[in-house]
Amino acid sequence: MTGMVSALSKLKRNIHGTIGVMLIIFGGLGFVLGIIGGSTPVEPGRFYEQRPLAPITGIFVDSVGNIYYGSSQHNAIQIFNNQGVFLYGVSFTAGDGGIYFYVDHDDTLHIFSPRGNVVLSFIEGYLVYYRRFDAFAESAALRTRFRSEQTREFTDAYENRYTTGTGRNVRMYDSNGNFMRTIRPDSPISAPPPIIFFFVAAIGMVIVMISNWSTIVKIRF
Repeated sequence: MTGMVSALSKLKRNIHGTIGVMLIIFGGLGFVLGIIGGSTPVEPGRFYEQRPLAPITGIFVDSVGNIYYGSSQHNAIQIFNNQGVFLYGVSFTAGDGGIYFYVDHDDTLHIFSPRGNVVLSFIEGYLVYYRRFDAFAESAALRTRFRSEQTREFTDAYENRYTTGTGRNVRMYDSNGNFMRTIRPDSPISAPPPIIFFFVAAIGMVIVMISNWSTIVKIRF
Protein backbone atom coordinates (compact mmCIF):
# COMPACT_ATOMS: atom_id res chain seq x y z
CA MET A 1 0.00 0.00 0.00
CA THR A 2 2.82 2.35 0.93
CA GLY A 3 4.57 1.53 -2.33
CA MET A 4 1.42 2.36 -4.32
CA VAL A 5 1.04 5.70 -2.55
CA SER A 6 4.69 6.47 -3.24
CA ALA A 7 4.31 5.51 -6.91
CA LEU A 8 1.21 7.69 -7.29
CA SER A 9 2.98 10.58 -5.60
CA LYS A 10 5.94 10.20 -7.94
CA LEU A 11 3.62 10.01 -10.98
CA LYS A 12 1.88 13.19 -9.83
CA ARG A 13 5.20 14.99 -9.50
CA ASN A 14 6.26 13.81 -12.95
CA ILE A 15 3.00 15.03 -14.51
CA HIS A 16 3.33 18.42 -12.82
CA GLY A 17 6.98 18.62 -13.84
CA THR A 18 6.11 17.83 -17.46
CA ILE A 19 3.41 20.50 -17.51
CA GLY A 20 5.85 22.98 -16.02
CA VAL A 21 8.52 22.21 -18.62
CA MET A 22 5.97 22.57 -21.43
CA LEU A 23 4.91 25.97 -20.09
CA ILE A 24 8.54 27.06 -19.87
CA ILE A 25 9.20 26.04 -23.48
CA PHE A 26 5.96 27.55 -24.80
CA GLY A 27 6.33 30.80 -22.84
CA GLY A 28 10.04 31.12 -23.61
CA LEU A 29 9.59 30.64 -27.35
CA GLY A 30 6.64 33.04 -27.44
CA PHE A 31 8.60 35.67 -25.55
CA VAL A 32 11.70 35.39 -27.75
CA LEU A 33 9.71 35.36 -31.01
CA GLY A 34 7.65 38.33 -29.84
CA ILE A 35 10.76 40.36 -29.05
CA ILE A 36 12.44 39.40 -32.34
CA GLY A 37 9.29 40.16 -34.33
CA GLY A 38 8.98 43.62 -32.76
CA SER A 39 12.59 44.57 -33.47
CA THR A 40 13.12 43.01 -36.91
CA PRO A 41 13.99 45.71 -39.47
CA VAL A 42 11.05 46.53 -41.74
CA GLU A 43 11.21 48.37 -45.03
CA PRO A 44 9.10 51.53 -44.63
CA GLY A 45 6.17 51.68 -47.03
CA ARG A 46 2.49 51.07 -47.68
CA PHE A 47 0.77 47.69 -47.26
CA TYR A 48 -2.74 46.35 -47.85
CA GLU A 49 -2.83 43.16 -45.78
CA GLN A 50 -4.33 43.81 -42.37
CA ARG A 51 -2.35 43.13 -39.21
CA PRO A 52 -3.60 42.75 -35.65
CA LEU A 53 -4.26 46.09 -33.95
CA ALA A 54 -3.48 45.34 -30.32
CA PRO A 55 -1.58 46.45 -28.40
CA ILE A 56 -2.55 49.95 -29.50
CA THR A 57 0.17 52.56 -29.02
CA GLY A 58 -2.05 55.50 -29.91
CA ILE A 59 -4.80 56.80 -32.18
CA PHE A 60 -5.18 59.86 -34.39
CA VAL A 61 -8.01 61.15 -36.61
CA ASP A 62 -7.34 63.07 -39.82
CA SER A 63 -9.36 65.82 -41.49
CA VAL A 64 -11.80 63.43 -43.19
CA GLY A 65 -12.39 61.22 -40.15
CA ASN A 66 -10.02 58.36 -40.95
CA ILE A 67 -8.65 56.73 -37.79
CA TYR A 68 -4.94 55.92 -37.45
CA TYR A 69 -4.06 53.07 -35.11
CA GLY A 70 -0.43 52.79 -34.00
CA SER A 71 1.15 49.51 -32.83
CA SER A 72 4.90 49.27 -32.25
CA GLN A 73 4.62 45.50 -31.70
CA HIS A 74 3.49 45.07 -35.31
CA ASN A 75 5.76 47.78 -36.78
CA ALA A 76 2.78 49.52 -38.29
CA ILE A 77 0.19 52.24 -38.27
CA GLN A 78 -3.08 51.13 -39.84
CA ILE A 79 -5.70 53.46 -41.27
CA PHE A 80 -9.46 52.82 -41.16
CA ASN A 81 -12.31 54.98 -42.36
CA ASN A 82 -14.93 56.32 -39.94
CA GLN A 83 -17.01 53.16 -40.44
CA GLY A 84 -14.16 50.89 -39.30
CA VAL A 85 -13.24 49.63 -42.79
CA PHE A 86 -9.52 49.00 -43.32
CA LEU A 87 -7.95 51.24 -45.97
CA TYR A 88 -4.20 50.59 -45.80
CA GLY A 89 -1.27 50.59 -43.43
CA VAL A 90 2.28 51.91 -43.26
CA SER A 91 5.18 49.79 -42.02
CA PHE A 92 8.47 50.82 -40.44
CA THR A 93 10.99 49.60 -37.86
CA ALA A 94 9.75 50.57 -34.42
CA GLY A 95 12.24 48.78 -32.15
CA ASP A 96 11.01 48.13 -28.60
CA GLY A 97 10.86 51.76 -27.45
CA GLY A 98 7.36 52.59 -28.66
CA ILE A 99 6.34 54.99 -31.40
CA TYR A 100 5.10 58.57 -31.43
CA PHE A 101 3.10 59.99 -34.32
CA TYR A 102 0.75 62.70 -35.45
CA VAL A 103 -1.14 63.74 -38.60
CA ASP A 104 -0.76 67.39 -39.62
CA HIS A 105 -3.26 69.75 -41.29
CA ASP A 106 -2.67 68.33 -44.79
CA ASP A 107 -3.03 64.73 -43.54
CA THR A 108 0.68 63.94 -43.73
CA LEU A 109 1.56 61.22 -41.22
CA HIS A 110 4.72 61.86 -39.19
CA ILE A 111 6.31 59.06 -37.11
CA PHE A 112 9.12 59.12 -34.58
CA SER A 113 10.69 55.84 -33.39
CA PRO A 114 13.07 56.36 -30.42
CA ARG A 115 14.69 52.92 -30.54
CA GLY A 116 14.71 52.87 -34.33
CA ASN A 117 16.32 56.34 -34.28
CA VAL A 118 14.30 57.42 -37.29
CA VAL A 119 11.81 60.10 -38.30
CA LEU A 120 9.46 59.27 -41.17
CA SER A 121 6.67 61.04 -43.05
CA PHE A 122 4.00 59.42 -45.23
CA ILE A 123 1.42 60.90 -47.60
CA GLU A 124 -1.47 58.50 -48.32
CA GLY A 125 0.74 55.68 -47.10
CA TYR A 126 3.71 56.48 -49.32
CA LEU A 127 7.04 57.37 -47.76
CA VAL A 128 8.05 60.96 -48.59
CA TYR A 129 10.64 61.64 -45.87
CA TYR A 130 13.09 59.47 -43.95
CA ARG A 131 15.93 60.53 -41.67
CA ARG A 132 18.08 58.73 -39.15
CA PHE A 133 19.70 60.43 -36.17
CA ASP A 134 22.06 59.47 -33.35
CA ALA A 135 22.25 62.50 -31.07
CA PHE A 136 20.56 62.03 -27.68
CA ALA A 137 19.65 65.72 -27.51
CA GLU A 138 17.72 65.47 -30.76
CA SER A 139 15.99 62.33 -29.56
CA ALA A 140 14.88 64.14 -26.37
CA ALA A 141 13.53 67.07 -28.39
CA LEU A 142 11.61 64.74 -30.69
CA ARG A 143 10.17 62.87 -27.70
CA THR A 144 8.81 66.17 -26.39
CA ARG A 145 7.34 67.02 -29.78
CA PHE A 146 5.67 63.66 -30.41
CA ARG A 147 4.81 62.39 -26.91
CA SER A 148 1.46 64.14 -26.67
CA GLU A 149 0.13 61.96 -29.47
CA GLN A 150 1.07 58.62 -27.89
CA THR A 151 -2.36 58.34 -26.35
CA ARG A 152 -5.56 56.36 -26.73
CA GLU A 153 -7.61 59.56 -26.89
CA PHE A 154 -7.90 62.27 -29.54
CA THR A 155 -9.97 65.44 -30.07
CA ASP A 156 -10.56 66.63 -33.64
CA ALA A 157 -11.03 70.14 -35.05
CA TYR A 158 -14.78 69.99 -34.28
CA GLU A 159 -14.10 69.12 -30.62
CA ASN A 160 -15.37 65.58 -31.14
CA ARG A 161 -13.53 63.22 -28.83
CA TYR A 162 -12.36 59.73 -29.82
CA THR A 163 -11.23 57.30 -27.16
CA THR A 164 -10.21 53.67 -26.97
CA GLY A 165 -9.18 51.48 -24.05
CA THR A 166 -7.29 48.20 -24.09
CA GLY A 167 -9.49 46.97 -26.95
CA ARG A 168 -9.65 48.18 -30.55
CA ASN A 169 -13.12 49.78 -30.60
CA VAL A 170 -13.25 53.57 -30.62
CA ARG A 171 -15.99 55.48 -28.81
CA MET A 172 -16.92 58.87 -30.26
CA TYR A 173 -18.34 61.78 -28.22
CA ASP A 174 -19.47 65.23 -29.33
CA SER A 175 -18.11 68.53 -28.01
CA ASN A 176 -20.58 68.39 -25.09
CA GLY A 177 -19.44 64.96 -24.01
CA ASN A 178 -22.52 63.17 -25.36
CA PHE A 179 -21.89 59.67 -26.70
CA MET A 180 -22.37 59.51 -30.48
CA ARG A 181 -21.36 56.03 -31.62
CA THR A 182 -18.86 53.22 -31.44
CA ILE A 183 -16.50 52.56 -34.35
CA ARG A 184 -15.58 48.88 -34.59
CA PRO A 185 -12.61 48.28 -36.91
CA ASP A 186 -12.44 44.96 -38.70
CA SER A 187 -9.05 43.44 -37.89
CA PRO A 188 -7.39 40.06 -37.22
CA ILE A 189 -7.04 38.75 -33.67
CA SER A 190 -3.82 39.94 -32.10
CA ALA A 191 -1.22 37.62 -30.63
CA PRO A 192 -0.55 38.21 -26.91
CA PRO A 193 2.30 40.64 -26.12
CA PRO A 194 5.70 39.12 -25.18
CA ILE A 195 5.22 39.90 -21.48
CA ILE A 196 2.31 37.42 -21.32
CA PHE A 197 4.58 34.62 -22.61
CA PHE A 198 7.20 35.67 -20.04
CA PHE A 199 4.70 35.15 -17.22
CA VAL A 200 3.64 31.79 -18.70
CA ALA A 201 7.28 30.66 -18.61
CA ALA A 202 7.63 31.97 -15.04
CA ILE A 203 4.56 29.98 -13.94
CA GLY A 204 6.10 26.89 -15.54
CA MET A 205 9.30 27.40 -13.55
CA VAL A 206 7.31 27.70 -10.31
CA ILE A 207 5.44 24.47 -11.09
CA VAL A 208 8.71 22.64 -11.80
CA MET A 209 10.23 23.90 -8.55
CA ILE A 210 7.18 22.89 -6.49
CA SER A 211 6.99 19.43 -8.08
CA ASN A 212 10.65 18.85 -7.31
CA TRP A 213 10.80 20.65 -3.97
CA SER A 214 11.66 17.56 -1.93
CA THR A 215 14.61 16.83 -4.23
CA ILE A 216 15.77 20.46 -4.07
CA VAL A 217 15.65 20.39 -0.27
CA LYS A 218 17.66 17.18 -0.12
CA ILE A 219 20.33 18.59 -2.44
CA ARG A 220 20.54 21.83 -0.46
CA PHE A 221 20.73 20.24 2.98
